[in-house]
Amino acid sequence: MSRLELHHVAGKCSSELTCTLCVGHHMPISNRQWCWDVRWNSQSNSESLRASFIVQGVQELLVELHASTGLHDYRVLADSLAPTIRGYRERG
Repeated sequence: MSRLELHHVAGKCSSELTCTLCVGHHMPISNRQWCWDVRWNSQSNSESLRASFIVQGVQELLVELHASTGLHDYRVLADSLAPTIRGYRERG
């Protein structure tokens, strides 16, 4: 069994929302967070901007589920979140 780690869905600075992932899935998702808008790692973001990072974090989880299972519905759901992320960022 793979070791489990706690993942901050939107990064520690943006939210306390966490989920448990195995190391093999946690590392790629965490590495992709470093490619996000640089503000994701700031503690002084507006509520709207923090919400955008939460939704983006959920999107990353769905992308990872698609990659690991091959189920297209996960990708469709992930892609459907893009307008929500943009909306929060525009307000943010």
